[in-house]
Amino acid sequence: MEDIDKVLAYEIKKDIADRYFNFRKMIERDSAAYIKAVLDATVELEASVGLDLIRLYILLGEPSLIRKFQALIGIAHDLYYDSYICSSPTIRKRLFAGYPVKGLTRRSRLRLLFSSIYRRLQTQSVTYQETRNQLIEEQETIREQITLFYQKNDLQNILSFLRSLDHDESHAILQTNTTSGDRSALERKLEMVPPEPADNLLPDVPVLPPLKTIKKPLFALLDTALKNPPELDVKTLCSP
Repeated sequence: MEDIDKVLAYEIKKDIADRYFNFRKMIERDSAAYIKAVLDATVELEASVGLDLIRLYILLGEPSLIRKFQALIGIAHDLYYDSYICSSPTIRKRLFAGYPVKGLTRRSRLRLLFSSIYRRLQTQSVTYQETRNQLIEEQETIREQITLFYQKNDLQNILSFLRSLDHDESHAILQTNTTSGDRSALERKLEMVPPEPADNLLPDVPVLPPLKTIKKPLFALLDTALKNPPELDVKTLCSP
């Protein structure tokens, strides 16, 4: 009878351990997919929102106008703004080379190009915000899954059993002595920690206002930009 009790106890504890490792593998897989999605979103943000913001900063020219533009659309001043990048002739040429030029006057050409880029930027901001919110939800789901698992499974019981499996190759991660220091290290090793929230990893780029709602003050900024040296002509800026 004693042997049967030991066998049953072993099977029960083994089931607990297997549940833990299966769940851990799932969390690690989900966390890896989440981190990759965050990295992809970062790259996409820089290639879309980042580059178009820099293009608009270049068209505005003056730092004071750029600040007013940023305040108008509700973004932080440091969001992809770099004075060197905005003033570098090489970068300016690369970012605008081959852009189609429309309009008969300097003023109309600047307004049309700025409007075209801004409309695209506004659409990109909607897409990015949706992606960011989705990633925030994914991280919260992973965190809630871990919390729920620990509510249903006592880690101390799991540890107690796993320490008896020091020589079980299927649980090699747990092979350790049973000193108090080792137990503490083992607990830290076994603890499942959710990945960092997306709102800590990705900048909060708000959905930008549609062009029609800010057209008047925006065009006033562009008119001021035309008066500031050096003289800006989109035709020259966009030449191949």
